[in-house]
Amino acid sequence: MSTRTMVWAVVVALVIGTGLPVLAGDLEDAKKEFKEAIGIQDYSAAGRAFSTAAREDDGKAAKWIIQNGAKKQKFELYDGAKNALLTMKSDDAIEAMCSKARKGSFEEKMLLAEVFRGMSDKKTAQALTQMVLDKKPEVVREAAISLSERGIRDGVDNLIEAMETYEKIKGRTYDEIRRALVGLVGGGADLTSAADWRNYWDIKKAEKDAEPVTSGPKVDEDGGVMKDGGPHTVSDNPKFFGTEVASKRILFILDGSGSMQASASDPRQRGRPGQPLADARINVTKAELKNCIQGLKKTAKFDIIVYNNVVKVWAGKLASAKGAAKKSAAKFIDEWDANQVTHTDDAVEKAFSSKGYKDVDTIFLLSDGCPTHSGRNDDTPQLIAEILSYVKDKNATRKIKIFTFGFLSPNPQGPDILAQFMKDLAEQNGGKFKALP
Repeated sequence: MSTRTMVWAVVVALVIGTGLPVLAGDLEDAKKEFKEAIGIQDYSAAGRAFSTAAREDDGKAAKWIIQNGAKKQKFELYDGAKNALLTMKSDDAIEAMCSKARKGSFEEKMLLAEVFRGMSDKKTAQALTQMVLDKKPEVVREAAISLSERGIRDGVDNLIEAMETYEKIKGRTYDEIRRALVGLVGGGADLTSAADWRNYWDIKKAEKDAEPVTSGPKVDEDGGVMKDGGPHTVSDNPKFFGTEVASKRILFILDGSGSMQASASDPRQRGRPGQPLADARINVTKAELKNCIQGLKKTAKFDIIVYNNVVKVWAGKLASAKGAAKKSAAKFIDEWDANQVTHTDDAVEKAFSSKGYKDVDTIFLLSDGCPTHSGRNDDTPQLIAEILSYVKDKNATRKIKIFTFGFLSPNPQGPDILAQFMKDLAEQNGGKFKALP
């Protein structure tokens, strides 16, 4: 029994002996704080209640924090739970976390995979080693990142087993597994199959001086593994405006507002609805998108959202990138016209709320203007804040990568505002922003 627990037991005994009511512990205090904060939708205060519960430092408190931190799609709760759990050190609390990592919900597992990244004990290391064999690719990715960052070489065998599951499809999960293996083993950046990795690992683990590269392997600007500072294994993935489409579960979100009629080479020139200039931004984007989709492998799945004052979708779900689908997508793209204003918020909400996109792991979003419903951009600052907050909440556990592309001028609200918004959206969600001419 810990000193703190002994003191608490004495206090309770004394209180009972005097007939006074027993005072609540830290967990009960936290539950009260949490309930009151949720009641007034003060999610920051609710997130802080987890720190109160963490002072209990036992399994019951850990389970309560995990359950309530993960079940609501609110970043303040997720972040508060993560920070609170990182302060808990008792064996009982750690065991409760590991139990949830094995049997918990998807959201709970995603939370714990990130929490375990900041821990150093053997039990959470073993839990991460098992998590890379989870059925959910999102959990596999987060666990692989955590194994690499902690330098847990005991996880290499399971990472190789996981690679076998994803090597035919490739995509984001395969890339994270491969990146983790290179970081942990300290080499093998050219290896692309589980069989090759098993042979390589048999040799490397026998070397007494082999040490994990805990800082992770070098990566190129598109996230590809690099060998000794040089180019990574040549990829035949298609590109969208120069950015590699490594994902096999991708959603394209494209601006269809009237400003997309402007010339890509001289934005001062603009066509008319239904009669865009030959080099209009919309035409440049159409050509780029059709070429990109044509290059997608059959193992890939994708959909297209085009938005202005309304949101239009091609398939409404992720569709396999086969011949008939590519032809249908090309027809949808050809019929896309540019008019009206820029409801970026509606398009983003569609991407995160639709059941058809539950397996999306990467979004490519292109726009040439700030979000606005009025067309005067007087509502732009509020809409930008709402979009960033919404995505932060919805993407806390899903970890969808968002790459953004922006035609930056002319922009009534100023090119810097659009650029900053697109940059923030990408960087807050694991992607990158690319300015277009």
